[in-house]
Amino acid sequence: MDKEVLKKPILYYNNLTRVREKDDLTQWFKFFLAGVIEIAKSTISTFDSILRLQKKVEFKVETLGSRSHNAQLILNHFF
Repeated sequence: MDKEVLKKPILYYNNLTRVREKDDLTQWFKFFLAGVIEIAKSTISTFDSILRLQKKVEFKVETLGSRSHNAQLILNHFF
């Protein structure tokens, strides 16, 4: 939905309907947990990107000479 591929959360509703009509709670848990796994993978990827950016910026901050200490303090607040 965020990427506008779907106009409404059809998969979500289909799985809820399946629980309601067929009492298939197992399918709902599978669907829910698959979503949790995907979000966790995305979060890990984002966190790894942030850590890479932090190291890159810290390396540049070290080249600031006498200003590097203050820049590092500010950088720590950002991250």
